[in-house]
Amino acid sequence: MSESKRPNFKVSGIPARLAPAAEVTDGEYRTARLHRAAIFTITGLGLLLGWVVDNANWIVVTIPILNELTIPTIFGIVFYLIARYRFPKASQLKSPRLRLYPEYKRFKLASDAFAKDAKANLERSSE
Repeated sequence: MSESKRPNFKVSGIPARLAPAAEVTDGEYRTARLHRAAIFTITGLGLLLGWVVDNANWIVVTIPILNELTIPTIFGIVFYLIARYRFPKASQLKSPRLRLYPEYKRFKLASDAFAKDAKANLERSSE
């Protein structure tokens, strides 16, 4: 969005901490959620594969604290790191999910109204 089309949040009175939520498009949000789901799924597959390897006794390694969960834990961590590298857009959701806050809905309504009002003023001034 260009600077001229971007609403002025200082003038609108919208809290500054909610303003960045307007910058995230629905497509970017959906992509970040899908990347997070992929990381979760791949980590689960790593844990499952570690459990299978441990039960088949193909690799025998034990850490005293983890005992029989050593191999699944190692596989889970390795698969998690690989998944984080493969799906980097999940890190966009590190901040709290603004869309889940009750005030986000009020912010969205206010920003839409502000943008509509700014557009109406622009059209009125161009006439």
